[in-house]
Amino acid sequence: MLLDIIGWLAVITAVLYSILLLRWAAVWRSSSPTIPTERIDQGKSIIIPFRNDVGVLKRLLGQLRSQLNDVSLVEIIAVNDHSEEPLVLGELADWAKLTVLENKGEGKKSALRTGIEHAQFDSIITLDADILLADNWWSFVGTLETREDQMVIFPIGLRNGFRWEQIEWSYLHGITGGSAMAGRALMANGSHVNFSKKIYSTDLPNEHSVSSGDDMFLLERTKQVGSVRYVYFSEPICFVDGNENLLDFIHQRVRWAGKASRLRDIDMLAFGVFTFISTVLYLMLIVGVFLDKKTLVFLSFVIVLKWLSERNFIASYRVLKMPQVGFVSSLIFSVFYPLYTIFVALLSLIYRPKWKGRPIKI
Repeated sequence: MLLDIIGWLAVITAVLYSILLLRWAAVWRSSSPTIPTERIDQGKSIIIPFRNDVGVLKRLLGQLRSQLNDVSLVEIIAVNDHSEEPLVLGELADWAKLTVLENKGEGKKSALRTGIEHAQFDSIITLDADILLADNWWSFVGTLETREDQMVIFPIGLRNGFRWEQIEWSYLHGITGGSAMAGRALMANGSHVNFSKKIYSTDLPNEHSVSSGDDMFLLERTKQVGSVRYVYFSEPICFVDGNENLLDFIHQRVRWAGKASRLRDIDMLAFGVFTFISTVLYLMLIVGVFLDKKTLVFLSFVIVLKWLSERNFIASYRVLKMPQVGFVSSLIFSVFYPLYTIFVALLSLIYRPKWKGRPIKI
């Protein structure tokens, strides 16, 4: 009797999950990519926090110089978060648009605030030092005007990375865009985002108590006082590299899971609670199969429904040119992703990984 109740509850959550994915898929299919127009006159300050990223930072600065050298209303502020290696700018040292600051505090969040406080324009773009820009990046971003109460989220492509990471990256970015365009933004990636300095000037939730999470806490704050806009273009305009190994990947996901527990946005909380409940029911079904073979019927239905809805969902935003997810890969992802999320969540409760040589606070 108890296993039957668990089975029906798992089926109900799987149906609700599928409806949610269908909703986001419909939003994706009904949305058109932004086509670049003439450049606007709005000034933009580009903030790049870095720590021990000297090589990739110089690559990024070189890309920015090639695209922005003749642009008037733009500045680039790189904030050194106590790097253990010196930054030698070379030919970039005399570039008037570039300012290099030392972090007044410690950590990426403090580095961002240091740069933003120094910024002369209200429209702020944050870039991670290891991001790779497309050659036409500014021809797209330079045509985008932001309001004083607005946060703009961009999609970010993944270069390299092992297969599981590629699939998860595609899945999470689908949720990021779908939820934001549906008016209930759930995620943001600070590697490439545009927002108002006035929003950041107010205190962000958990700003000083958590090492990372500036992007999600900023999203949470923006939803309280303004609006969130998701913008994708007709082709990818920036990329990040995947993790070099499994350990780095797990470390990154543990950091993400840790900051999620501090979020208080009602949409994020509701989605998190729903995901937790559905995952626990899924795990109970797996255990139930060993106690009563009839539970296999419920488990099979949940897996097939999840798999079909996730395949349809991922197919709805192929315009982003995210990694393609094949038949077998999507099935493996659907079966094991709930188990993986529980593992990462539990690990975040007992394990504190280091990030760039420093322990993180969660």
